[in-house]
Amino acid sequence: MRLTEAASLTWERFNDTEHQGIRYFSLIDTGDEEVATKNTGSSRHIPLHPTLILPAKSTGRLFDYKIDNDKLASTSAGEGINPIIARIVNHDKKRVHSFRRTLKILLRDADVPKEINDYYTGHGQGDVASKAYGGVSIQKRYDALCKVQHPWLK
Repeated sequence: MRLTEAASLTWERFNDTEHQGIRYFSLIDTGDEEVATKNTGSSRHIPLHPTLILPAKSTGRLFDYKIDNDKLASTSAGEGINPIIARIVNHDKKRVHSFRRTLKILLRDADVPKEINDYYTGHGQGDVASKAYGGVSIQKRYDALCKVQHPWLK
């Protein structure tokens, strides 16, 4: 997901019961909470790779990055994360956003169809439109994500 989407996550958006064996975060507005996404195609469920270890479920925000007046947290999160990336990756132009491109390439290299790749990364119609018009199921997105090796998560 995009940096501001991740930086603004709340535990109330985490689900590990609705789809058997699939953990995911919802980026879809509810009556209680609006999510800052880039566009309606970004309002989607994000399945998590099974090797991603999360802290114990809690309440409230997952991260304490400052949320700006425009309801985005990308500036604060970038200021916190980009220096760490600079220490790990020897490339002066690598930023956290670079890893969205990396994921797109990894999904493509794993022969994940473009439609599923786009839905997963928020470049497709997202779950808001798919509720009315069909789309790519969470199960399909999860299966596609599991095709990609993530050795850095171990």
